[in-house]
Amino acid sequence: MGKLFKRARATIILTGVALIVLGVIIFLYPIAATSSLVEVVGWTLVVAGVITLVTSFVRRNPETEVVADLTVALAEIVPGIIMVMAPTVFVLFIWSLIGLYIILTGINDVFEALDLRGVADHHWGARLAMGVLTILLGAFVVATPVFSTAVGMLLCACALVVDGVSEVASGIRLKDPDVGQPDDL
Repeated sequence: MGKLFKRARATIILTGVALIVLGVIIFLYPIAATSSLVEVVGWTLVVAGVITLVTSFVRRNPETEVVADLTVALAEIVPGIIMVMAPTVFVLFIWSLIGLYIILTGINDVFEALDLRGVADHHWGARLAMGVLTILLGAFVVATPVFSTAVGMLLCACALVVDGVSEVASGIRLKDPDVGQPDDL
């Protein structure tokens, strides 16, 4: 369990650091970050669609599964190609997706804080406040691009940094459940 715990803790901390770095990059280079992000997502969809397409023919599936795989492949490839060829079409859409991700991580932070409410030596109130702040910032990111893309980018950058700090703090404060327990042999 110790190795699993260390990997989970490292993943939480690395995710937080990645969110902070992404937030800083978006804050410093908002237009380039937006275009690059849309293109990366587009290429990712194209590659995923091609992989889905190839695996649908390589595997021997019933005919209904092949049709489903082809449908999924087209649902990945077509938007991916549009994103790569015309990234500006998806600029507002990508911020809404990032805002939704921020809201979901904030909700997760709130549930984690509430779970820690009865545990000694945990500052669940501060974690709850960070979770609520993350949810509110995510909601602003989702709503703001309708009014102003520039404001949406700046809010998104701030929200990603807050979310990243929250994740790093969670990872650092995470305690190994096996510490102090006798080893099972």
